[in-house]
Amino acid sequence: MCKICKIEFKNKNSLAKHLRIHNLSLIDYYIKYENLEIPKCKCGNSCKLRKGIEFTKTCCEYKCKSEQSKRKHSEESKKLISEKRIEWLQNNPDKHPWKKNTKFISIPCEILKNNFIENGLYFETELQPLNDRFYSIDIAFIDKGIGIEVNGNQHYDENNELKPYYKERKLLIEEKGWKLYDIHYTKVYDLEFVNSLIKIINGEKVNINLDFIRKKECIKNCNCGSIIREYSKTGICKKCASIKTRKVERPSIIQLKIDIKELGYCGTGRKYGVSDNAIRKWIKLVL
Repeated sequence: MCKICKIEFKNKNSLAKHLRIHNLSLIDYYIKYENLEIPKCKCGNSCKLRKGIEFTKTCCEYKCKSEQSKRKHSEESKKLISEKRIEWLQNNPDKHPWKKNTKFISIPCEILKNNFIENGLYFETELQPLNDRFYSIDIAFIDKGIGIEVNGNQHYDENNELKPYYKERKLLIEEKGWKLYDIHYTKVYDLEFVNSLIKIINGEKVNINLDFIRKKECIKNCNCGSIIREYSKTGICKKCASIKTRKVERPSIIQLKIDIKELGYCGTGRKYGVSDNAIRKWIKLVL
């Protein structure tokens, strides 16, 4: 019902057409006569008007939209998904990510395996020691109860100690009677260490040192002052590399703005022999 002239309408579309008589839009009418409050986004801005008096859930800024679009599961749904996933993996053990043919092949692990084979040692790979967990051991000597894990830097914290997940994993496996050796991949290239490891597998009592020195990536500075990796092929940062490979000399930002104002994006592009999208990118990079 229109509260100005007390006429009833079937729907909001009819009311919106009627409000033209009063020089009011539907949203203005609802704000003035129905005490409508425009909803606020989490960032504090007003939500965007979609149609009539319907509003979006956010202000439609990229950051707010991306946060809203992220699917959030309740604790119950997370538990249900986990149970279904575990059940599926139990019924399809060959389809576990660590069992796939596309699994990343660790070169240090393959080198260690070859050393064991050359010394007449037989082992299982990717063995699953626990029935209720999908942990797998890289190299497992079942008859001896010895497992060997060849780890990368991602397994260790800043103090070169195993991260909590891998500590728990090691503890659970060893509770089942295994002796698990977590070795850093750099130890594979130490022949003395590998020989000591082979002696342990053969039943000899040998002291073995699992300590290692993490290889840190060296960095250096580009000519512009930016930090780059030492193994960079070009020896310069991405920004300098893009400047070096430019086929067209770019004008100053002031000249570019003057050209866009006079010629537009397409005309400016023709002037410098590039597309209008290239001109937009030039502006975006500077701003």
